[in-house]
Amino acid sequence: MNYPRQARSLGIAAALTLGAIMLGSLAGCETAGQDIGEALKFNTPSPSQAAAWMFHRDAEKRRLGITLISNAPFGGEEPYLKVYREAIADTDPMVRAASAHALGLHGQPADALLLATALGDSSQLVRWEAAKGLQRIHNDQAVAPLIEAMVEDEDVDVRMAAATALGQYRERGVIEALIRGLDDRSLGVAVHARRSLNILTGENFGTDPVAWLDWSRKVDDPFAKGGVYTYPVYSRDKTLLETITPFGRPVFEQPGVPVGYPDAASAAPAAAPGS
Repeated sequence: MNYPRQARSLGIAAALTLGAIMLGSLAGCETAGQDIGEALKFNTPSPSQAAAWMFHRDAEKRRLGITLISNAPFGGEEPYLKVYREAIADTDPMVRAASAHALGLHGQPADALLLATALGDSSQLVRWEAAKGLQRIHNDQAVAPLIEAMVEDEDVDVRMAAATALGQYRERGVIEALIRGLDDRSLGVAVHARRSLNILTGENFGTDPVAWLDWSRKVDDPFAKGGVYTYPVYSRDKTLLETITPFGRPVFEQPGVPVGYPDAASAAPAAAPGS
């Protein structure tokens, strides 16, 4: 998955902090944990400190607090969801982006409306996080904003993310929009639109808009052979440290169906829409 430079910086401090917490608290590895903590000089926050940071006057602390809490096992609890919902309107774009990301991880179908609104944010990073969040939350009211983002957003990452999110909506208007997406000036957007068309229809006409359009006009039910949409997840190769250290082996999230996605159990399986 292609991450803009800003997005890579969004969670790096949180990742390092959580890594230090994990390494410093391993049972039976007290000495190693002390050595790592001493070497890295981390002042790791407690959960209560991270929660307090979400309300800090400093925007960077707010961003880091939201990032830490939203990635914690308890990050989906209602009090924290309330914070994410409010902070998506924060004055700082990095805080808004962290909140959009958090809502994507933990939000409910109604939260799709907040993310759909964030697709019009002035910050590219916020729009990108909102589009990714809408890959994980199903709400028919998000369709029109997603189509607009895929067609009109100036940023290719936002357009690609929106094209992927549209792969969960079995509407003829979505098929028509995705066919338009095949003509995008970026090949990446065309590829993501094609993947979504594959999932919705079970057909594969590549990135040829004429072939897709001709087929769509002839078929009565374009979704008859469609499959289950699953949101894409981030994965990477293991580092050398993770390869040789048993406790350092990463556990990656698995693709899943969006919150509120209808009839997932009765649909035929399909490949993940890509990243």
